[in-house]
Parts: sequence; C-alpha cells; structure tokens
Amino acid sequence: MEFTHTVYEIDEMCRKAGFRKLPITLDDFNKVRNLPFQKDVKHNDPFDRILISQAIENDLTIITTDGNIPLYSVKTIW
Repeated sequence: MEFTHTVYEIDEMCRKAGFRKLPITLDDFNKVRNLPFQKDVKHNDPFDRILISQAIENDLTIITTDGNIPLYSVKTIW
C-alpha cells in the first residue's frame, strides 16, 4: 500500500473536515475489561474492543460492516 500523504497531512485534513481526536482513556480500558468475550466470534480483536468501549463510554456510533461488533451493546450503522 502506497500513501501519498504523511500522517501529519492526514491529521490536518481530518481536523479541517471537522473530525476530532478521541484519546483512549482509563475509563475506556476499564470498560474493555468488562466487555464479554463472544463465544461465536473468531477474533475478539483487542482494537475492536477498544473502539467498542469508546463508543459505549462516549455514546457514539461505529460505522462498520464487521458483523462481530454489533454482538456487543454498541450502536452501529452501515
């Protein structure tokens, strides 16, 4: 995969488009600790679990086609 922009340029484009950074907090990690592991989920991806905990903690919706994420109590669209 070839990138035509630096991470700093992408960061600036996102800022100009109105996106905001969402840092990972201790509350997010605490929420991850309490998320159940799903029996029928093959990966239980740690990055997905952080996104899920942040979405729950901040009342956000995750945009995804990953069918595993809606198994948790989190709002999703796609």
